[in-house]
Amino acid sequence: MSSEVDALDALLDAYEQIGDNIPSLVQYQSLFDTHPHLRTALELYFYDILEFNRRALRFFNRPSKTTFWWEYSEYR
Repeated sequence: MSSEVDALDALLDAYEQIGDNIPSLVQYQSLFDTHPHLRTALELYFYDILEFNRRALRFFNRPSKTTFWWEYSEYR
C-alpha cells in the first residue's frame, strides 16, 4: 500500500510541476495565430501532457504495480 501512496504522491508532484510551468498562453494568442510553427510547438507541448496522462492512467489501472509509474509503457 505504501508504494501506491508513494506513486500517487509522485504523480501529484509531477502534476504540480506541470501546472507551475504552463505559462499564461492567452497573452501569446496573436503569435499563435500568425506563426503556424509556434502553433505546432504548442500542439506538441500539449501532446506530451496528454501522453503523460495516458501513461499515468495505464499505470494506475494495471493489475500489478511493480514498476515505477513513469516507466510504464504499453511498448514494454
